[in-house]
Amino acid sequence: MRYNRLTPQLKATPGLIPITISRGRVEDWADPIVGVAAHWRITDRWFLNALADVGGFGVGSQFTAQGFASIGYQWTPSISTSVGYRAIYTDYRDGGFLYNTTQHGLYSSLAYHF
Repeated sequence: MRYNRLTPQLKATPGLIPITISRGRVEDWADPIVGVAAHWRITDRWFLNALADVGGFGVGSQFTAQGFASIGYQWTPSISTSVGYRAIYTDYRDGGFLYNTTQHGLYSSLAYHF
């Protein structure tokens, strides 16, 4: 299950008029998702992680998909770091509201394992 919450807001203040025009709303929904995740140990310290999932199916959004991959290093038995790339696509529609976007970029993590 992936939960999404958007709070779009628009504010405009005309230059000579001391009035602020503001409009906002909240959109939230939950998507059922199915996917696979993998963790590969390259050596006793280096590892690769990968994940892919799809969902929505018209329950929350029309369709959503995500994928990411990272390479990491296990510093101690309880601490690791990783860097990778993530992309997530969402096609959500509700009445006049449309959220059809792909977000992607680099990420890094610091993890404590217990």
